[in-house]
Amino acid sequence: MKKYSHYLFPAPAMLIAAISLFFHYTPAIRDAVSQLPAQGFDLRISWWRVLFEPLVGPLIFLLRSTKPISLYGALFIWLLVLALAGGWKKHASVIVNLKRWLRSWPLYFGCAVALFLIAVFAPLPGETIVNQRPEVILVNLHSHSHYSHDGIISPKGQLAWHRRQGFDAFFLTEHNHFTKTLEIVEQQRSGRLPEHPQIMAGMEYSGSNHILLLGLHRVFNAKDYPDKAAIDSAHSQGGAAIVAHWFTPARNTRPLSFYADAGADGFEIVNKSEGAFHPGSKAQPVIDFCRRQGLIMTADCDYHGYGNVCQSWTGLTLPGWRTLNAEQRQRAILDILRKRQQDKITVLALNDRPTGLFPVWLRPMQFFFHYAATLNLIQITSWFFWMALAAGLVRFSRGRLLEGLGLLSAALMIGNGFYMVFMGLPLRGFNELYLEIGPYFIGLGLCVLASSVKYCKKN
Repeated sequence: MKKYSHYLFPAPAMLIAAISLFFHYTPAIRDAVSQLPAQGFDLRISWWRVLFEPLVGPLIFLLRSTKPISLYGALFIWLLVLALAGGWKKHASVIVNLKRWLRSWPLYFGCAVALFLIAVFAPLPGETIVNQRPEVILVNLHSHSHYSHDGIISPKGQLAWHRRQGFDAFFLTEHNHFTKTLEIVEQQRSGRLPEHPQIMAGMEYSGSNHILLLGLHRVFNAKDYPDKAAIDSAHSQGGAAIVAHWFTPARNTRPLSFYADAGADGFEIVNKSEGAFHPGSKAQPVIDFCRRQGLIMTADCDYHGYGNVCQSWTGLTLPGWRTLNAEQRQRAILDILRKRQQDKITVLALNDRPTGLFPVWLRPMQFFFHYAATLNLIQITSWFFWMALAAGLVRFSRGRLLEGLGLLSAALMIGNGFYMVFMGLPLRGFNELYLEIGPYFIGLGLCVLASSVKYCKKN
């Protein structure tokens, strides 16, 4: 590798520069209903991201991908193949080469898991929406804390994340309960939590589909409720009901008309957890139906704490928002939703790549091409700087770079595993995810640690 490092490391930066020059694609905030650029909204890229672009940018772009887990797995396999090819010695036998590769692949695996943990848990600096329309507020109707069975972020963490992403208000919608949410709302109303952005109580009810029941203030048990009864319960409290991610194949078991007849006020047409931007082929039937029936359309994050990216916002036209108190603000939001005033709603989504997916084994190449096409001159310069630094590290590391990365990866996995166990103990009864996954990361970390130590001794 040393022999070719002069050419190997500048190559990605040069290829990225060429792709960006000839096939540039500018990320933009679009109106998900019209598919046109949304007027009055822009993106601001963090300087921290620009500075560390090769380390941060691909992870952020990965998190915004459709089906990021399968894409990451395909990327890892391709990198293993490239590592095998790059470390192949001409004058050694096939058996010797394979043995060398088998000794090192646990370290590559450890690095891949560590990168995954960084992508999921670290507050990576990315893009932030810039709202240039003072009469419009940005709201998220769909989020989960670790009081949901699949959430990995605290309510305070949700508050901080929504503030970073430019939201003025959000609904905390745990799965099938909202007792804890009412406590969080009360803490904010009493001044024990920052007042911005405003937290409001909701619930994601699991019926024939998932339905967001918004603006709740009286506890009720929706277990075994039919959809109409759950929606009626929300309406009786002055709340609203939005059908979540109907466009996912596993969810659209009932026709759209079923939910309209049950009293739903509208549908999500963009959901962050389901992909970066839904093309018309998925969302268009919902859009057409909502237009015919006079139902509203929203773009929601469905944020569970996995990764620090945001690509969907619901804009509400509410002049004088800052002059209202907390109760008046919630009522103003719910009035727009309940009265189904789509003319006061802007459905916003970040579009950062062309739609359409390659087969899974070819998606890493598609991912690299789309990522490179979005970069500007300063980001490309950052790539050249870090590639030059990487070439120098490899030249002077004397073969210890992989061992060091393996040890760091092991420490990160073990530390994260103990953190998850520690966090999971007080959440029993709400969330078992921490206690289920934490020990696995501890075990993986110990295995990678042992492999790193063994690799160091043999090299």
